[in-house]
Amino acid sequence: MAQTAILQPTEAMLWKLYVRSVWRNKGLGRRMIEETIRRLPPGVAVLRTEYYAANERAGMFYRKLGFVFDFIEEPSYQGQKVRSAYLRLALPSDR
Repeated sequence: MAQTAILQPTEAMLWKLYVRSVWRNKGLGRRMIEETIRRLPPGVAVLRTEYYAANERAGMFYRKLGFVFDFIEEPSYQGQKVRSAYLRLALPSDR
């Protein structure tokens, strides 16, 4: 499962990329991101995403695909601070 949103004409956000544990390490996450990129409108040059900073596995997955660190945010969720890491991926102009 994955959701995207167009933030502005040149940027999109990838939200909620989830792969069930039984399907992990089979290339599905990579293929979902590749398909997401393929379906983005022309002109989108950056794909952004975020994950819970404590989820080191997610961070390694995104970095392996070329995402780079952007910033950390610590919003409150149900009265607790949640540390989220934001990443970005520059997309090839010929996609």
